Amino acid sequence: MIERGNNKGNEVNRANEANRANEANRANEANEANRTNEAYEANRTYEANEAYGAHSLQKPEPQPFLPKKGNYRGLLVYQKAECIYDLTFYFAHHYFVERKDRTIDQVIQAARSGKQNIAEGCAAASTSSETELKLLGVARASMQETLVDYEDTEEGGIRERMTAARLGYRNNQKAYIAQLEAENELLKARINELQVQVEKGTK
Repeated sequence: MIERGNNKGNEVNRANEANRANEANRANEANEANRTNEAYEANRTYEANEAYGAHSLQKPEPQPFLPKKGNYRGLLVYQKAECIYDLTFYFAHHYFVERKDRTIDQVIQAARSGKQNIAEGCAAASTSSETELKLLGVARASMQETLVDYEDTEEGGIRERMTAARLGYRNNQKAYIAQLEAENELLKARINELQVQVEKGTK
């Protein structure tokens, strides 16, 4: 009886030890799986960092020694200058008081100079920034000259004021002469009436 009890006790102990061993193995396997997953994630993170670092450390593409410039037609300032030239050409030939005035050519050339110097400056920009700045400065001065010309059309330059004064004087003279002629006609009529009365009185 004692031996049977001992055998059963031994079997229980062995079963318990086997269970503990199985649980330990499962725990070890779970730990190994966790470590494997952690290593995998760490490796992925490392690879991602390496890829990002390689991307961020890529050398920038070399810039050309002479930058590409010259597309002046796409510039808003050139488009406006072109409109100003077209309007000035039309205005000068249609609204100047004296058609043969040399100012017409000067106004048109100032507007044209603004447009042309923008184009030339942009074309020279690829080889010389200094030339570009000089030509753009000339274009700006030409546009300023055109502006002043328009202000003289509005307010009247010396030639326009002289012409307006001359025309005004002529109009005033014509009005004064018409007034004198009207008064002369009235006087003639009054003289005729008096002559008639005199003739009647003498008869």
